[in-house]
Amino acid sequence: MIHFPTVPEEMGNSKEVLEETWRELEKLYDNEKIRALGVSNFCCDDLENLLEICSIRPHIIQSEFHPCQNPAQLRQLCDEVDITFCGYCPLAKGRILHLDQIAKIAKNHKKTPAQICIRWSIQNGVCAIPKSRKPVRIMENSLT
Repeated sequence: MIHFPTVPEEMGNSKEVLEETWRELEKLYDNEKIRALGVSNFCCDDLENLLEICSIRPHIIQSEFHPCQNPAQLRQLCDEVDITFCGYCPLAKGRILHLDQIAKIAKNHKKTPAQICIRWSIQNGVCAIPKSRKPVRIMENSLT
């Protein structure tokens, strides 16, 4: 997976480095060293640029996705070109769990705000990657 589309200046021409990196990932895929290709933190323009030069399109893209961050155009592009959209940070690092509307929905459904945010991702057809180190939270998050 290419984690971010920006390349530090000292690495050379950003476009060339990204293209070379993707070609190397394609070789690994062709040689069955990896089972999938992906990108993270790409916007529509970044993804479109990659699609112009790639032989194998990404299988997945990871992007921040939660009720306050919904990259609709990127999701639509992914649907059009058959790339799985996966959302990370569905809880916005906890910053949105106290929003009135989320808290109200949670109370009405007898769920936690975190569970509401994860369910929101699922109901939007986006796989969610919640993060927690606490076993009790991991279990709670799974009960959406």
